[in-house]
Amino acid sequence: MRFAAIDGHGGRNRRELVLLEQRSPGGPFLAWRGLGNPERTDDRGRRIGAPVAVAAPDGRVHLFVRNADKAVSTRIRTADGSWGPWRTLPGDAEVQDGFAVSLDAAGRVHLYAAGRESVRHWVDGVERPERLPLSGSTVASAGGELYYRRPASGRLLGPAGDAGLDGYGGVVAARSTARETVLLGTDERGRVLLRAGGRLLTRTAGTAPVAAALHLGKGRPAVVGLGADGHPWSWRP
Repeated sequence: MRFAAIDGHGGRNRRELVLLEQRSPGGPFLAWRGLGNPERTDDRGRRIGAPVAVAAPDGRVHLFVRNADKAVSTRIRTADGSWGPWRTLPGDAEVQDGFAVSLDAAGRVHLYAAGRESVRHWVDGVERPERLPLSGSTVASAGGELYYRRPASGRLLGPAGDAGLDGYGGVVAARSTARETVLLGTDERGRVLLRAGGRLLTRTAGTAPVAAALHLGKGRPAVVGLGADGHPWSWRP
């Protein structure tokens, strides 16, 4: 998400979602492409959340963002590269920012969002009727599995109970080629934590991350991030 216009003194304050696309691994990037905003006015448009997206096996890309009504807006890119219109997912839930999206073994798209009374769950754009546990602002998903923290708790919970990654802030979950769920988070001291291969690994060097991303290739997991001092870093434990 970027500021498309910010004039100040009562002027425009416009945000838009943008896409940077690489056509082939190791190849050049195309120019930034604007995807617009699910809201039609600048005032409502500045109240959208952070976007999340997932690429499905059929070649489509599903993009989700919280809109000004605290509901979920989505836009889908087809396999030929064209983008459909913005639409709002069904349901009457008011959700927090910080969505989690993943694919299950059947290729279905699972979206999770923390609501006022429970975590809300959509599968392929249809909301599930079940009520999941109440969560704080932290939700993560991998392989259709949900990871979350209860309000005012640092304990991360998953399908099997304690996920073994206690701390605070956002959590990233990803499914490896070995069908193992790898978790990325931060501990109470702000250090980066990685749970992989049945072990909990801690990055002791550097500053606390402003943002961190997890990459699972054929080798060891890699973490890249931006520190509070403005310097990017990478870590492959």
